[in-house]
Amino acid sequence: MAALLGGCQHTASEPIQGPIFVQRAVYDVEGPVWVLYHLNDKPFPVTPVSAGFRLLSKNSHVYGTSGLNQFSGEYWIDYGVLRFKPLATTKRAGTPEQMALEQDLLATLGRVTSWRVQDNILILLADTKPVAYLMRHPNQPAAN
Repeated sequence: MAALLGGCQHTASEPIQGPIFVQRAVYDVEGPVWVLYHLNDKPFPVTPVSAGFRLLSKNSHVYGTSGLNQFSGEYWIDYGVLRFKPLATTKRAGTPEQMALEQDLLATLGRVTSWRVQDNILILLADTKPVAYLMRHPNQPAAN
């Protein structure tokens, strides 16, 4: 062991030069694109422009789409806790059904209090009740 450590010239009293940057997701929910497929006990339509989002740990921002409009804003995450701060959205009009689904999604995100990932499924909870299920996008790299 002494032979292995003998080549190390750094001592504890020497400062390490330069900044250290760690840019990685703190939690496995951050980074990937998540596609919504179930909301408030009902299936949510999965289409080529499906609703979903990405949580970016480097700036604690969420970027997503309702399937109709884009949304973004800040979030706070710590262990099993997740809170979305008020989200800004674009204002594109759609069918009454699309707009109702969008309102339901945005209202639900505002009620989220916690999360868990199970078998590549992100489960969002309001208190202890699951309110949304999202699958990891299969063709999207996990960038944060």
